[in-house]
Amino acid sequence: LMNSSIIGTFLAEGENIVDANDTFLRMSGYTHEDLRAGRVNWMHMTPPDYLACTQQAHQELATQQSMTPYEKEYMCKDGSRLPVVVGAVAVQHHPFQHINFVLDNSARKELEQRKDDFISMASHELKTPLTSVKMQAQLVRKRLERQGLHEAAAALLRMEEPVNQLERLIAELLDVSKIQAGRLEYVQEPVDLDALLREITDTMQQ
Repeated sequence: LMNSSIIGTFLAEGENIVDANDTFLRMSGYTHEDLRAGRVNWMHMTPPDYLACTQQAHQELATQQSMTPYEKEYMCKDGSRLPVVVGAVAVQHHPFQHINFVLDNSARKELEQRKDDFISMASHELKTPLTSVKMQAQLVRKRLERQGLHEAAAALLRMEEPVNQLERLIAELLDVSKIQAGRLEYVQEPVDLDALLREITDTMQQ
């Protein structure tokens, strides 16, 4: 494991990293000289927004002698942040020592960001023409009603509901990207349950 070119591995005593393989050092930007000088500390490498989950993981390690792998970030020597997946096991007969296994998670995080960007872009690109279709349908329906063509106007009115459903789906797509970015805003407002149930039964009746 120490010779692995994929898995970063380090031995920690308390919060200090006392030994690490070349893969972990390459990932974090530290050197063997930093290790010998005692300048590598996994707690200092943990950004404030990941302290809570890191402490929880280490409590699990203390009680169960192993840690369920979890996602976090490390502050590298140059100040950049590296997304990683970390797991650990306690060293037998050495209560303050544990071996950690670290996987670089930046490629997957980048793919997730691209996916979120695509969802956001696609949602906006779908929303604009759909709004135009809805407006044109409403205008034509009003003209037909003024001309007394109520049957044709009713047909257009029925077309508006699927358009509204598409609008809701697009809004939900945008909400997915907001949820993953931690930016979803909740809006609380009264709901007319009678009207909601009528809408559902009308949809199901078709």
